[in-house]
Amino acid sequence: MWDGKDRRGGEPPTGLGQKIRDLRMKRGMLGRDLARAIEEDPSTISRWESGRVTPNARSLAAIALALGTTVEGLMDGSMPPREAEMEARLPAVDPGAFSLLQRVVENQVFEVSQARKELLDMRGRLEKLEQRAGARFRRTS
Repeated sequence: MWDGKDRRGGEPPTGLGQKIRDLRMKRGMLGRDLARAIEEDPSTISRWESGRVTPNARSLAAIALALGTTVEGLMDGSMPPREAEMEARLPAVDPGAFSLLQRVVENQVFEVSQARKELLDMRGRLEKLEQRAGARFRRTS
C-alpha cells in the first residue's frame, strides 16, 4: 500500500507515474497484475509509478490497453467518453464480482499470450529442423 513516500524518503510521485498507479488501483489491479498483462517485470512497473523512469511509447500503448484507456487518456488522466459512461454505472456493480471477473479475463489474456509464445517457439524450432533436414538431404544426394 502506498504510504505517500517512496523508499528513498522522497515526495510522492506526480504526473504520469501517479496517473498509471491511480488508474491501476481504480481497476483493482496489483502492480504484478499489470506487469503480467503487459509482459514486464513488476519492478519496472514500480519504477514507472514512482516516477524514477518514464515508459517508452510501446510500453505506454501496452499500459493504456491493459488499463482500458488510450495513451491520450493515460497522459492527461481523462477517460474516453465510452469509458466514462461505463464508469458512471460501476457503483451499481458489486466491486468484488467486478474484480473477480476482471482477473478471470486478465488470466485468459495471459494464457492466450503464453500459448502464442509457445506456438512461435515451436514454429522457430520446426524451421530449424527443416533447415537441418534440407542440409542433410543435400549432402547425401
